[in-house]
Amino acid sequence: MEGTEKFNGAIRFVAKRLKKHLENISDEVKQNTYEIRLRSERPLSLSGAYGTYFLSENGGISKTADNALIVTADEIKDTFNRICSYSIYTFQRCINSGYIPMENGNRAGVCGTAVCENGVVTSVRDITSVNIRIARQVKGCGDEILNYLDGSDESIIIAGPPSSGKTTIIRDIVRQISSGRNGRYVKTAVIDERREISGIMNGIITNDIGLTSDVLDSYPKSEAIDIAVRTLSPETIVCDEIATESELFAIKTGINCGVRFIVTVHAGSEEELFSRRQIEELLSTYSFKKLFLLQNGKNIGKIKKVYDTGEILHEISLRRIGCGGHFADGSD
Repeated sequence: MEGTEKFNGAIRFVAKRLKKHLENISDEVKQNTYEIRLRSERPLSLSGAYGTYFLSENGGISKTADNALIVTADEIKDTFNRICSYSIYTFQRCINSGYIPMENGNRAGVCGTAVCENGVVTSVRDITSVNIRIARQVKGCGDEILNYLDGSDESIIIAGPPSSGKTTIIRDIVRQISSGRNGRYVKTAVIDERREISGIMNGIITNDIGLTSDVLDSYPKSEAIDIAVRTLSPETIVCDEIATESELFAIKTGINCGVRFIVTVHAGSEEELFSRRQIEELLSTYSFKKLFLLQNGKNIGKIKKVYDTGEILHEISLRRIGCGGHFADGSD
């Protein structure tokens, strides 16, 4: 089964002793696991639809950390080196940003001690945590959102907390719109800064993202959007995790050139939704007609609520009046 295969592929780089324990857990657990978390001198844990499991020394799994399998500092170092293919320099820019791209769209988040120059991270040493996030290709999970759009060319925002399924959903949306959904093949540019959407590795796209999509791999999002607009003539641009002013500016420029956008943003609740300046700036272009807020917890990929642009902008305006003209986060 695909979930088991994805899990087994993700643990290929884990230190030998830990890998042996991970290989022996049941297929059911493997299929429902989203993250494998290794922390130095602390228990190895799994996160998924079931919550959190700990692996035990006797080969079992448990909801508690009693008799848990402890990850050593050497095993963290070994796993980190394996994921980097023993060439840390090759992945230095990514490591400085806190992650390492892996095969099939998987990603390893890394924690350690930052080395900074003039406020900029130049390297990371003494790695203490490795969090392997397992990418899922869930075909059909974008149906609910696409059915709302009913074949229109509206730009949309998909919001949700971490691990709510944002990336999984936009991966499926890309697959469908660029594979002839409703009899139309949409030219789509995928801005894949962290390789999570396409799973591209060494120039080979490993996830199914359709027939008429182009991937800009590892570019900063703002630069990639500008390149896509100027050189690829896309009808739709897809971006994950919009956050910075430069990204917002690039999106606005693309909108002015007639491009539709499908983007995701972090928002764990309605309160966060109405307090995010990035969301208001996107909606204020009036090209984004709908925002889909995803559920959290075990309901991964499921819609909690659908908002129209005017509804959110009205609520933001009311809240700002209540805050004396300021955003809830303190900005003007």
